[in-house]
Amino acid sequence: MVREIVAQTILGAAKMIMVNDETPASLREKVTSPNGTTASGLDALRKNNGGRAISQAIHHAAKRSKELNEEMAVADSKSTMPPRVLGNFSAIKGRCLS
Repeated sequence: MVREIVAQTILGAAKMIMVNDETPASLREKVTSPNGTTASGLDALRKNNGGRAISQAIHHAAKRSKELNEEMAVADSKSTMPPRVLGNFSAIKGRCLS
């Protein structure tokens, strides 16, 4: 049950980001009640540099994604198989950090 609630929350947030021109921060501000649970959690993240840790995780994942794409491109250039379609964190990185 908890897993389903978390998954639906993340899915809903992702859909809102994709269909709105507003930044994720602006959307979050609209649904964060002052002194509520989200505000409390965000305050804890701020006090403990959680945002920096998350930003670094996204940065390193994007960097590694680029490296893997380059490695796969080299491998594909040596192969007779059709090229692979790879995901790229770089495309979503800016949206996550807004």
